[in-house]
Amino acid sequence: MEALKGDLTTADSEFLHHRRINKDVVDEKYYEVFGERYLEYRALWKKSGPDSLPIFPIHLDVEVVDACNYKCGYCWRNTENDFAKKGDINTGKKFPLDRFVQIVEDAKKNNYPLYSVNLGFSGECTINKELPEFVKAARDNGVIDIRIITNGSLLTDDLITKLIENGITFISVSFDSNNEETYSILRHPDSFEKVKKNLIRISEIRKELGKTLPVIRASLFRAEENLHERDDFVESFRQHVDFIDIQPFTSNTPNDDFEIEPVCTQPFRRLSLFANGKVAPCCKFFSKQVLVGDLAKNSLKEIWDGERIEKIRSPFRRRAVSELNPVCVRCLKSINV
Repeated sequence: MEALKGDLTTADSEFLHHRRINKDVVDEKYYEVFGERYLEYRALWKKSGPDSLPIFPIHLDVEVVDACNYKCGYCWRNTENDFAKKGDINTGKKFPLDRFVQIVEDAKKNNYPLYSVNLGFSGECTINKELPEFVKAARDNGVIDIRIITNGSLLTDDLITKLIENGITFISVSFDSNNEETYSILRHPDSFEKVKKNLIRISEIRKELGKTLPVIRASLFRAEENLHERDDFVESFRQHVDFIDIQPFTSNTPNDDFEIEPVCTQPFRRLSLFANGKVAPCCKFFSKQVLVGDLAKNSLKEIWDGERIEKIRSPFRRRAVSELNPVCVRCLKSINV
């Protein structure tokens, strides 16, 4: 366990104010449930990169639904933003459950190292009523890290219970403020109390079911409106969650004066699957503009080994800035606020 713990900067003795997870809390819980297999997963994750490509993605981001019931001002899904107008976004399409089942079954059958899935990628995953079945399919086929990221507004006791019973390991609620007025500005009016109650219910139901997992996270994106609220946010949620993420906000606007380093491990670790079957090499805002495959035409393994994704990886292997895909350049030049 000690070998997996990095040097992390904490704001106090318990909570990490950093865009990465608190390994002291999370590793212990995962190790308690999964033992050595969890250590194998994290070791492979750490090793993967330009010099070491696994035979299959370690992690999949799955857009279980291309829709959201919120209209956050900073989100690329907000159709008032120019970025959203350029893509095939908010179609309402759902990722077919049978296609997901086939993917995880094939990974298990072929002994591919698929350790992790994020079913909360892109859209608001709880809109898809089959979400618990996605979780169950992943668990039944040996995936150990099964995650969702949600705005929390559609959670119910019944849904939380089904997710936990089916094997969810990580639930993150994007909250962004402990002030109702600020929350209404940043996220959604009239939902503050409901979401806060739902977040608290996750920990209560986990305790009622006698489960170690899921790990529960509350997250806050730094914005001008909430910068002064960080301490209140931590104090409000610390007793209800396992850790708190206070994350830098990545702007969609590139900083052309910024000299980039050709460093990115995402295409060497993961694939992102959109509801329409298209596949991207990363989970960033820009990923829909750098597609590497289509599940209607090729298997996930064929896409992982394909020429299109190799064209993305190759400049990172050779650290050739001038040969990077323009979308990768834009992402690397994005401004952290």
